[in-house]
Amino acid sequence: MTKPEPALLKRKTPVILVPGFFPFNGMQRWKKILEKNNHPVEIVEFSKFFPRQPIEEQAFILRNAVKDVLKKYSAERCHLMGFSMGAVVILYFLQKVNTDKVGKCVLAAAPFWGIRKYLLMFYPFFLIFKGLKQIVPGSDFVADIVNFGPAKDVEIYTLRGKNDLLCSEKSGRLFFANNLAPISSGHAGIYLALNKNAVDAVLKILED
Repeated sequence: MTKPEPALLKRKTPVILVPGFFPFNGMQRWKKILEKNNHPVEIVEFSKFFPRQPIEEQAFILRNAVKDVLKKYSAERCHLMGFSMGAVVILYFLQKVNTDKVGKCVLAAAPFWGIRKYLLMFYPFFLIFKGLKQIVPGSDFVADIVNFGPAKDVEIYTLRGKNDLLCSEKSGRLFFANNLAPISSGHAGIYLALNKNAVDAVLKILED
Protein backbone atom coordinates (compact mmCIF):
# COMPACT_ATOMS: atom_id res chain seq x y z
CA MET A 1 0.00 0.00 0.00
CA THR A 2 1.33 3.41 -0.96
CA LYS A 3 2.00 5.71 1.96
CA PRO A 4 -0.07 8.91 1.94
CA GLU A 5 1.66 12.14 1.07
CA PRO A 6 2.74 14.19 4.14
CA ALA A 7 0.33 16.95 3.13
CA LEU A 8 -2.54 14.49 3.53
CA LEU A 9 -1.50 13.40 6.99
CA LYS A 10 -2.95 15.02 10.07
CA ARG A 11 -0.68 17.75 11.34
CA LYS A 12 0.96 17.16 14.67
CA THR A 13 1.36 19.71 17.46
CA PRO A 14 3.36 22.76 16.32
CA VAL A 15 6.88 23.11 17.66
CA ILE A 16 8.68 26.35 18.47
CA LEU A 17 12.48 26.19 18.32
CA VAL A 18 14.34 28.53 20.66
CA PRO A 19 18.00 29.03 19.67
CA GLY A 20 20.81 29.85 22.04
CA PHE A 21 23.57 32.39 21.70
CA PHE A 22 24.72 31.00 18.34
CA PRO A 23 21.60 30.66 16.18
CA PHE A 24 23.16 30.19 12.72
CA ASN A 25 21.95 27.13 10.78
CA GLY A 26 21.37 24.59 13.52
CA MET A 27 17.74 25.52 13.93
CA GLN A 28 17.14 25.10 10.19
CA ARG A 29 18.35 21.51 10.34
CA TRP A 30 16.03 20.74 13.27
CA LYS A 31 13.20 22.54 11.49
CA LYS A 32 13.57 20.33 8.41
CA ILE A 33 13.74 17.16 10.51
CA LEU A 34 10.62 18.02 12.48
CA GLU A 35 8.71 19.12 9.39
CA LYS A 36 9.49 15.79 7.74
CA ASN A 37 7.74 14.25 10.73
CA ASN A 38 4.73 16.46 10.04
CA HIS A 39 5.20 19.00 12.83
CA PRO A 40 4.56 22.63 11.89
CA VAL A 41 7.72 24.43 13.05
CA GLU A 42 8.63 28.03 13.77
CA ILE A 43 11.92 29.49 15.00
CA VAL A 44 12.07 32.35 17.49
CA GLU A 45 14.37 35.13 16.31
CA PHE A 46 15.83 37.23 19.08
CA SER A 47 18.31 38.83 16.72
CA LYS A 48 19.74 38.39 13.23
CA PHE A 49 23.11 37.76 14.81
CA PHE A 50 23.71 37.51 18.56
CA PRO A 51 20.89 38.09 21.06
CA ARG A 52 21.73 41.06 23.27
CA GLN A 53 18.55 41.10 25.35
CA PRO A 54 18.51 39.75 28.91
CA ILE A 55 16.78 36.42 29.30
CA GLU A 56 13.68 38.07 30.77
CA GLU A 57 13.13 40.03 27.54
CA GLN A 58 13.77 36.96 25.41
CA ALA A 59 11.08 35.13 27.40
CA PHE A 60 8.51 37.78 26.51
CA ILE A 61 9.52 37.55 22.86
CA LEU A 62 8.87 33.83 23.19
CA ARG A 63 5.45 34.56 24.71
CA ASN A 64 4.50 36.53 21.61
CA ALA A 65 5.82 33.75 19.38
CA VAL A 66 3.62 31.22 21.19
CA LYS A 67 0.56 33.41 20.63
CA ASP A 68 1.38 33.82 16.94
CA VAL A 69 2.00 30.11 16.37
CA LEU A 70 -1.21 29.03 18.09
CA LYS A 71 -3.17 31.47 15.97
CA LYS A 72 -1.37 30.59 12.74
CA TYR A 73 -1.97 26.84 13.09
CA SER A 74 -5.29 27.05 14.94
CA ALA A 75 -3.74 25.00 17.75
CA GLU A 76 -4.57 24.89 21.44
CA ARG A 77 -1.05 24.01 22.53
CA CYS A 78 2.48 23.91 21.20
CA HIS A 79 5.72 22.15 22.11
CA LEU A 80 8.94 24.05 22.85
CA MET A 81 12.48 22.96 22.09
CA GLY A 82 15.38 25.07 23.32
CA PHE A 83 19.11 24.78 22.91
CA SER A 84 21.84 26.03 25.22
CA MET A 85 20.84 29.49 26.48
CA GLY A 86 17.54 29.10 24.60
CA ALA A 87 16.62 26.29 26.99
CA VAL A 88 17.24 28.63 29.91
CA VAL A 89 14.90 31.13 28.25
CA ILE A 90 12.21 28.45 28.09
CA LEU A 91 12.65 27.55 31.74
CA TYR A 92 12.30 31.19 32.74
CA PHE A 93 9.26 31.49 30.45
CA LEU A 94 7.57 28.52 32.14
CA GLN A 95 8.29 29.91 35.57
CA LYS A 96 7.52 33.58 35.15
CA VAL A 97 5.48 34.12 32.01
CA ASN A 98 3.20 31.38 30.73
CA THR A 99 2.57 27.62 30.91
CA ASP A 100 -1.03 26.93 29.95
CA LYS A 101 -0.40 26.78 26.19
CA VAL A 102 2.63 24.47 26.34
CA GLY A 103 2.51 20.68 26.14
CA LYS A 104 6.08 19.35 26.07
CA CYS A 105 9.48 21.00 26.39
CA VAL A 106 12.82 19.60 25.27
CA LEU A 107 15.70 21.47 26.89
CA ALA A 108 18.93 20.48 25.16
CA ALA A 109 22.58 21.18 25.98
CA ALA A 110 21.50 23.69 28.59
CA PRO A 111 23.63 25.44 31.26
CA PHE A 112 20.94 25.45 33.94
CA TRP A 113 23.52 25.61 36.72
CA GLY A 114 25.88 27.90 34.83
CA ILE A 115 28.45 27.50 32.09
CA ARG A 116 31.82 25.87 32.79
CA LYS A 117 34.03 28.12 34.89
CA TYR A 118 36.90 28.29 32.40
CA LEU A 119 34.59 30.24 30.05
CA LEU A 120 34.62 33.11 32.52
CA MET A 121 37.84 34.28 30.84
CA PHE A 122 35.48 35.83 28.29
CA TYR A 123 33.54 37.74 30.95
CA PRO A 124 34.08 41.23 29.40
CA PHE A 125 32.31 39.88 26.31
CA PHE A 126 29.39 38.87 28.56
CA LEU A 127 28.83 42.47 29.56
CA ILE A 128 27.71 43.25 26.02
CA PHE A 129 25.38 40.26 25.67
CA LYS A 130 23.27 40.42 28.81
CA GLY A 131 21.84 36.90 28.67
CA LEU A 132 25.32 35.38 28.90
CA LYS A 133 26.09 37.30 32.06
CA GLN A 134 23.01 35.80 33.70
CA ILE A 135 24.19 32.20 33.31
CA VAL A 136 27.62 32.47 34.90
CA PRO A 137 28.18 29.97 37.74
CA GLY A 138 26.72 31.12 41.03
CA SER A 139 24.47 33.82 39.60
CA ASP A 140 21.26 34.63 41.45
CA PHE A 141 19.36 34.29 38.19
CA VAL A 142 20.46 30.68 37.72
CA ALA A 143 19.77 29.83 41.35
CA ASP A 144 16.23 31.14 41.03
CA ILE A 145 15.11 29.23 37.95
CA VAL A 146 16.70 25.86 38.69
CA ASN A 147 14.71 25.62 41.92
CA PHE A 148 11.45 26.00 40.04
CA GLY A 149 9.27 22.91 40.30
CA PRO A 150 7.43 21.21 37.45
CA ALA A 151 4.87 23.33 35.65
CA LYS A 152 1.32 22.03 35.72
CA ASP A 153 0.53 19.85 32.71
CA VAL A 154 3.91 20.54 31.08
CA GLU A 155 6.27 17.62 30.37
CA ILE A 156 9.90 18.76 30.66
CA TYR A 157 12.80 16.72 29.26
CA THR A 158 16.51 17.48 29.35
CA LEU A 159 19.02 16.21 26.80
CA ARG A 160 22.77 16.48 27.16
CA GLY A 161 25.90 15.26 25.40
CA LYS A 162 28.63 13.41 27.33
CA ASN A 163 31.31 15.47 25.59
CA ASP A 164 29.77 18.90 26.04
CA LEU A 165 32.58 21.37 26.71
CA LEU A 166 30.22 24.22 27.57
CA CYS A 167 27.86 22.54 30.04
CA SER A 168 28.83 20.13 32.79
CA GLU A 169 26.83 17.02 33.66
CA LYS A 170 25.23 18.75 36.64
CA SER A 171 24.49 21.84 34.59
CA GLY A 172 22.30 19.97 32.12
CA ARG A 173 20.03 18.32 34.70
CA LEU A 174 16.97 19.48 36.63
CA PHE A 175 15.61 17.69 39.68
CA PHE A 176 12.00 18.08 38.52
CA ALA A 177 12.49 17.09 34.85
CA ASN A 178 12.74 13.88 32.88
CA ASN A 179 16.52 13.78 32.52
CA LEU A 180 17.47 11.57 29.59
CA ALA A 181 20.70 9.58 29.80
CA PRO A 182 23.63 11.55 28.30
CA ILE A 183 24.35 10.69 24.68
CA SER A 184 27.73 10.46 22.95
CA SER A 185 27.82 13.96 21.57
CA GLY A 186 29.23 17.41 22.14
CA HIS A 187 27.41 20.74 22.31
CA ALA A 188 27.43 21.31 18.55
CA GLY A 189 26.35 17.75 17.75
CA ILE A 190 23.04 18.36 19.49
CA TYR A 191 22.66 22.01 18.51
CA LEU A 192 23.19 21.25 14.81
CA ALA A 193 21.13 18.03 14.81
CA LEU A 194 24.19 16.02 13.78
CA ASN A 195 23.73 13.25 16.35
CA LYS A 196 21.25 10.53 15.34
CA ASN A 197 20.60 9.49 18.93
CA ALA A 198 19.66 13.05 19.82
CA VAL A 199 17.33 13.32 16.83
CA ASP A 200 15.67 9.98 17.60
CA ALA A 201 15.21 10.93 21.25
CA VAL A 202 13.58 14.25 20.37
CA LEU A 203 11.24 12.73 17.79
CA LYS A 204 10.12 10.14 20.31
CA ILE A 205 9.43 12.80 22.96
CA LEU A 206 7.47 15.04 20.61
CA GLU A 207 5.38 12.25 19.14
CA ASP A 208 1.70 13.00 19.71
